Amino acid sequence: MGYNITSHAVNRNKPQLEAMLKAQATIRFETLNPEKLANKIREALFAASELPEFERYAGLKYSYILRARQGEVIAEFQGVAITTIPETENRAEGVVQTKPLSPSSKKTVDEAVTVMDIIMTAMSLEATATELYFPNTILNYGDQSKLSKWTDTQEWKYIDHGESGVTLTKGEVPEEVLWQPMVVKV
Repeated sequence: MGYNITSHAVNRNKPQLEAMLKAQATIRFETLNPEKLANKIREALFAASELPEFERYAGLKYSYILRARQGEVIAEFQGVAITTIPETENRAEGVVQTKPLSPSSKKTVDEAVTVMDIIMTAMSLEATATELYFPNTILNYGDQSKLSKWTDTQEWKYIDHGESGVTLTKGEVPEEVLWQPMVVKV
Protein backbone atom coordinates (compact mmCIF):
# COMPACT_ATOMS: atom_id res chain seq x y z
CA MET A 1 0.00 0.00 0.00
CA GLY A 2 1.45 3.39 -0.98
CA TYR A 3 1.18 6.52 1.13
CA ASN A 4 1.05 10.15 0.06
CA ILE A 5 4.17 11.95 1.22
CA THR A 6 2.60 15.40 1.43
CA SER A 7 2.16 18.04 4.09
CA HIS A 8 -1.60 17.66 3.64
CA ALA A 9 -1.38 14.01 4.76
CA VAL A 10 0.20 15.21 8.02
CA ASN A 11 -1.89 18.33 8.55
CA ARG A 12 -5.27 16.60 8.26
CA ASN A 13 -4.32 14.31 11.17
CA LYS A 14 -2.39 16.83 13.25
CA PRO A 15 -4.83 16.61 16.20
CA GLN A 16 -4.22 12.87 16.51
CA LEU A 17 -0.45 13.26 16.06
CA GLU A 18 -0.34 15.99 18.70
CA ALA A 19 -2.33 13.84 21.12
CA MET A 20 0.04 10.90 20.54
CA LEU A 21 3.10 13.11 20.95
CA LYS A 22 1.75 14.63 24.14
CA ALA A 23 0.45 11.38 25.67
CA GLN A 24 3.44 9.06 25.21
CA ALA A 25 0.99 6.35 26.33
CA THR A 26 -1.68 4.16 24.78
CA ILE A 27 -4.64 6.27 23.70
CA ARG A 28 -7.77 5.74 21.65
CA PHE A 29 -9.65 7.83 19.13
CA GLU A 30 -13.39 7.30 18.83
CA THR A 31 -14.64 7.29 15.24
CA LEU A 32 -17.40 5.92 13.03
CA ASN A 33 -14.86 4.62 10.49
CA PRO A 34 -11.88 3.15 12.37
CA GLU A 35 -10.16 1.48 9.38
CA LYS A 36 -10.14 4.76 7.45
CA LEU A 37 -8.89 6.82 10.40
CA ALA A 38 -6.17 4.27 11.23
CA ASN A 39 -4.95 4.32 7.62
CA LYS A 40 -4.99 8.14 7.52
CA ILE A 41 -2.95 8.30 10.74
CA ARG A 42 -0.49 5.69 9.38
CA GLU A 43 -0.16 7.77 6.22
CA ALA A 44 0.45 10.90 8.31
CA LEU A 45 3.12 9.11 10.36
CA PHE A 46 4.87 7.86 7.23
CA ALA A 47 4.75 11.31 5.59
CA ALA A 48 6.03 12.97 8.79
CA SER A 49 8.99 10.61 8.85
CA GLU A 50 9.89 11.65 5.29
CA LEU A 51 9.26 15.41 5.43
CA PRO A 52 11.80 17.55 7.34
CA GLU A 53 9.21 20.18 8.36
CA PHE A 54 7.39 17.53 10.42
CA GLU A 55 10.42 16.03 12.16
CA ARG A 56 8.76 16.49 15.58
CA TYR A 57 6.31 13.70 14.61
CA ALA A 58 8.85 11.43 12.88
CA GLY A 59 9.52 9.24 15.93
CA LEU A 60 5.82 8.49 16.45
CA LYS A 61 6.00 5.99 13.57
CA TYR A 62 8.19 3.79 15.76
CA SER A 63 6.51 4.59 19.09
CA TYR A 64 2.97 3.48 18.25
CA ILE A 65 1.06 0.59 16.72
CA LEU A 66 -2.34 1.58 15.36
CA ARG A 67 -5.22 -0.86 15.62
CA ALA A 68 -8.71 -0.36 14.22
CA ARG A 69 -11.40 -1.71 16.52
CA GLN A 70 -15.15 -1.34 16.44
CA GLY A 71 -15.87 2.36 16.87
CA GLU A 72 -12.30 3.37 17.69
CA VAL A 73 -8.65 3.43 16.74
CA ILE A 74 -6.24 2.37 19.46
CA ALA A 75 -2.76 3.90 19.31
CA GLU A 76 -0.68 1.49 21.40
CA PHE A 77 2.45 3.07 22.82
CA GLN A 78 5.52 0.83 22.53
CA GLY A 79 7.59 2.36 25.32
CA VAL A 80 7.49 3.88 28.78
CA ALA A 81 5.17 6.84 29.26
CA ILE A 82 6.91 10.17 29.81
CA THR A 83 3.87 12.34 30.42
CA THR A 84 0.11 12.00 30.76
CA ILE A 85 -2.77 14.06 29.42
CA PRO A 86 -5.07 15.60 32.02
CA GLU A 87 -8.55 14.07 31.89
CA THR A 88 -10.17 17.35 30.82
CA GLU A 89 -7.87 17.57 27.79
CA ASN A 90 -8.65 13.97 26.87
CA ARG A 91 -12.32 14.76 26.51
CA ALA A 92 -11.67 18.01 24.66
CA GLU A 93 -9.51 16.24 22.08
CA GLY A 94 -11.69 13.12 21.83
CA VAL A 95 -8.85 11.05 23.28
CA VAL A 96 -9.24 8.53 26.08
CA GLN A 97 -6.14 7.78 28.16
CA THR A 98 -5.34 4.19 29.13
CA LYS A 99 -2.46 2.79 31.14
CA PRO A 100 1.09 2.86 29.69
CA LEU A 101 2.53 -0.38 28.39
CA SER A 102 5.61 -2.17 29.60
CA PRO A 103 8.32 -1.72 26.94
CA SER A 104 9.25 -5.40 26.92
CA SER A 105 5.77 -6.91 26.83
CA LYS A 106 4.76 -5.88 23.29
CA LYS A 107 6.95 -6.20 20.25
CA THR A 108 6.65 -5.29 16.57
CA VAL A 109 8.31 -7.72 14.17
CA ASP A 110 8.70 -6.21 10.69
CA GLU A 111 10.73 -9.09 9.25
CA ALA A 112 8.13 -11.86 9.63
CA VAL A 113 5.89 -12.34 6.58
CA THR A 114 4.98 -16.04 6.47
CA VAL A 115 3.14 -18.34 8.88
CA MET A 116 6.40 -20.11 9.72
CA ASP A 117 8.08 -16.75 10.42
CA ILE A 118 5.28 -15.89 12.83
CA ILE A 119 5.37 -19.26 14.59
CA MET A 120 9.16 -19.25 14.94
CA THR A 121 9.11 -15.67 16.27
CA ALA A 122 6.34 -16.48 18.75
CA MET A 123 8.23 -19.52 19.99
CA SER A 124 11.48 -17.60 20.40
CA LEU A 125 9.88 -14.61 22.18
CA GLU A 126 7.31 -16.54 24.22
CA ALA A 127 9.12 -15.94 27.51
CA THR A 128 9.53 -12.17 27.06
CA ALA A 129 6.53 -10.96 25.05
CA THR A 130 2.82 -10.88 25.75
CA GLU A 131 1.93 -9.48 22.34
CA LEU A 132 3.57 -9.65 18.93
CA TYR A 133 2.52 -7.44 16.02
CA PHE A 134 3.52 -8.37 12.47
CA PRO A 135 2.66 -5.31 10.32
CA ASN A 136 4.05 -6.71 7.05
CA THR A 137 2.20 -10.02 7.17
CA ILE A 138 -0.83 -10.51 4.94
CA LEU A 139 -2.11 -14.08 5.03
CA ASN A 140 -4.40 -15.93 2.65
CA TYR A 141 -7.21 -18.07 4.05
CA GLY A 142 -5.13 -21.27 4.08
CA ASP A 143 -2.33 -19.60 6.03
CA GLN A 144 -4.88 -17.98 8.38
CA SER A 145 -6.28 -21.45 9.10
CA LYS A 146 -2.80 -22.88 9.75
CA LEU A 147 -1.93 -20.07 12.16
CA SER A 148 -5.29 -20.39 13.90
CA LYS A 149 -4.79 -24.14 14.41
CA TRP A 150 -1.32 -23.53 15.84
CA THR A 151 -2.50 -20.80 18.24
CA ASP A 152 -5.33 -23.06 19.42
CA THR A 153 -2.65 -25.40 20.84
CA GLN A 154 -0.68 -22.54 22.43
CA GLU A 155 -1.46 -19.74 24.85
CA TRP A 156 -1.41 -17.20 21.98
CA LYS A 157 -4.57 -15.68 20.51
CA TYR A 158 -4.63 -14.66 16.85
CA ILE A 159 -6.00 -11.39 15.46
CA ASP A 160 -5.88 -10.73 11.71
CA HIS A 161 -5.95 -7.04 10.69
CA GLY A 162 -6.22 -7.72 6.95
CA GLU A 163 -3.81 -5.44 5.09
CA SER A 164 -2.60 -3.98 8.40
CA GLY A 165 -0.92 -7.20 9.54
CA VAL A 166 -1.35 -9.84 12.23
CA THR A 167 -1.22 -9.81 16.03
CA LEU A 168 -0.58 -12.67 18.43
CA THR A 169 -1.46 -11.88 22.04
CA LYS A 170 -1.62 -13.64 25.38
CA GLY A 171 -3.93 -10.97 26.78
CA GLU A 172 -7.68 -10.91 27.15
CA VAL A 173 -9.35 -10.26 23.81
CA PRO A 174 -13.07 -10.13 23.02
CA GLU A 175 -14.06 -13.24 21.06
CA GLU A 176 -15.36 -11.19 18.11
CA VAL A 177 -11.89 -9.69 17.54
CA LEU A 178 -10.17 -13.06 17.17
CA TRP A 179 -9.79 -14.61 13.72
CA GLN A 180 -12.39 -17.31 13.12
CA PRO A 181 -12.60 -19.75 10.19
CA MET A 182 -15.50 -19.27 7.80
CA VAL A 183 -18.52 -21.36 8.59
CA VAL A 184 -20.53 -22.51 5.59
CA LYS A 185 -24.19 -23.17 6.35
CA VAL A 186 -25.95 -25.53 4.03
